[in-house]
Amino acid sequence: MPWTPLSHSIYRWWKQEGLAAARLGLAVSGGADSMALASVFAELRQALRLEVHILHVHHGPGLLRSFRDESLSRVREYSEKEGLCFHAISSSEELHGEKALRDLRRQAMLAWQGELRLDWLATAHHAEDLLETQILRLIRGTGQQGLAAMSMQKKPWLRPFLKHSRHSLRLHLAHRQVRWLEDPSNENPQYLRNWLRHHWLPTLEERVPGAVFRLGQSLETLAARSFSLPFSKGNTIPMSHYLRLSVADRRRLLAHFLHRLKGRDYRFSHIEEIRKRLDNPQVEHIFKVAGVLWQVNAEQILVQKMD
Repeated sequence: MPWTPLSHSIYRWWKQEGLAAARLGLAVSGGADSMALASVFAELRQALRLEVHILHVHHGPGLLRSFRDESLSRVREYSEKEGLCFHAISSSEELHGEKALRDLRRQAMLAWQGELRLDWLATAHHAEDLLETQILRLIRGTGQQGLAAMSMQKKPWLRPFLKHSRHSLRLHLAHRQVRWLEDPSNENPQYLRNWLRHHWLPTLEERVPGAVFRLGQSLETLAARSFSLPFSKGNTIPMSHYLRLSVADRRRLLAHFLHRLKGRDYRFSHIEEIRKRLDNPQVEHIFKVAGVLWQVNAEQILVQKMD
């Protein structure tokens, strides 16, 4: 059977990146995006010499228990049909909030990486996911560094669909007649990401056709313009250079260090608190903000992540 356009594109990307034969773990929930991920790599496994493992995380008890049970069965059934190795884990307790569910998935994936000796862990994030994440980070005030939200390849993670639209994934599923399940929580507008996806972005596109695509391009361009720190060495900032910066550049500098040490787990309010504390006329002082230790003296600012 001929490959779909999506499979052709992923094959070319894999080769262009110089990725070799590998043991590949795929995060598959049973939703449309992750089922497209499973289908594409099931199609490409021989050509790319991949050992593919399907990794499914059941979120445990709660209001969506029946949906989660059905998702587990559906993913297992698909894996067996395609002859793919299937692995599943379930939470024994009810979890609340997106962060708790996300942490469970990440911990399970990394545990599987070690147990199964996987070279890569792949997720099905696509172009719209990236745009939504960038907008959410802008709302939180993470600065320019926060726009570098996801990368296609950062060991051990692969996100092969980041340059592809949600629509292209749906077309692949239609061509291959692959069924998926829609998570009911994805429709709940109480989550800001869902509101952006189902209300704000469609309204923007209706009002200004092509705006969503151009917004994504603009944010990617901004993300690519990384903040240059020619005077910083490791986690040290010379005080003389810091004091010569404008307020805007001080914010950018502090956001750079927070992003490097904390990832996305910081806000604009943290940046402002750190900036104000660094303006303290006291010659030597130590303070903690956003899980980071700041040690200040007349010569330098030393920044260290706290365990």
